[in-house]
Amino acid sequence: MLTASDTQLVERDTALPGLATLIDPERMLEALRASASVPDPDTLHLESLRYRPATLCVATYTLESRGQKSTGYAKALPRDATHEPRGPASLIEPLVLFCRFPEDLKLRALSQLGNVERRRAMLARVLPERHDLHPLAPITVSYKPERRYVARLGPEREEHVALKFFRRRNFDRSHHHAGIVNAGRALALPRWIGSSERDRIAAMPWIEGPMLRDLTRRSEPDLSAVSSTALGLAELHTQTAALETSDIEQDVAQLHTAAELLGFLLPEQAERTAELASRLSSRIRAMPRGDALIHGDFYAKQIVLNRGRVYLLDLDTLSRGDPLVDVGLFLAHLERDVVLHAMDAEAARAVGEVFCERYQREAQHSLDGAAVHTAASLLRLASYPFRIRDPQWPDAIVRLLGRAETLLAG
Repeated sequence: MLTASDTQLVERDTALPGLATLIDPERMLEALRASASVPDPDTLHLESLRYRPATLCVATYTLESRGQKSTGYAKALPRDATHEPRGPASLIEPLVLFCRFPEDLKLRALSQLGNVERRRAMLARVLPERHDLHPLAPITVSYKPERRYVARLGPEREEHVALKFFRRRNFDRSHHHAGIVNAGRALALPRWIGSSERDRIAAMPWIEGPMLRDLTRRSEPDLSAVSSTALGLAELHTQTAALETSDIEQDVAQLHTAAELLGFLLPEQAERTAELASRLSSRIRAMPRGDALIHGDFYAKQIVLNRGRVYLLDLDTLSRGDPLVDVGLFLAHLERDVVLHAMDAEAARAVGEVFCERYQREAQHSLDGAAVHTAASLLRLASYPFRIRDPQWPDAIVRLLGRAETLLAG
């Protein structure tokens, strides 16, 4: 059942007729059961959304049929869409497509997982010398429909391999980035041990160990792990690489795009979000801009700790830019977790202090302006409660905006 805020959103976005179905699990379940091309699920749970008003909505679901769970996703097309569904998608309603894993409209290699012989041939292309792995079925670790799939592969009690399925652009970028970052005292990176350009798949050693996110969300956060992470980031920022420098105007444009999305989700906050984006843009343009090798998507879920080493899991967003972008995003995720009650405020404060103290000592970069970049990242993250379908997403968004304003005010 839709909340009042959800219903009002559906009424505003008349360009996406399927939006009402995608964000209402009961209605989606009925649509799937009415479709002759999709096996009937017993239950369905909406996990997350990717949404651009009037343009696109992609919803990820967990389905259960006769006690067996599976994953699927639906895609709402705009009213003026002219193309018919192609490939594995089922048209379950006008302008609503559905794919059941392992089918995917953009990650076409995924479909090979559903056929034993095709899967075996695919693994032979990725890891030609690992004949022991070719007969095995990968175990899903994470899946972002039409964007990325990560799986774990290996026999019990032996070292495993991580498989990553990419879209073309991200495969090429990640392949290039994997060879230009060096390890340090703390910083470590899983190296590619196999790949298939045809399938856009990379293989790398599976890194055993806890995510930093789990270590910081404990009742008593592991501050030693936080300190090591700050050292690892400092080691990244002191490296040199011939990469394109991120455009400050692109960063500013992202702020205004985020503000526009928030204003569409909550029209009563539109003026407030637009003003916040403008103030942040002015402050960022006026600040001295650092030049370092930066991660671009640095937060606790990107980091695995193993024997004192800090492993960065993804390098797709690597570029040259202001190191405060990484620092600000890391701190913004702490702020977001506090607002969403995923982390205690005092614990988040301790994690942030240890992180900043160790980072500043090791990188010798000034953290003046870190609060501005944290506020900017919070604005970009503020739609998260809607995307994960928090029942109180309007209130959570308002609280995130308030925290961004407080940080900006100093």
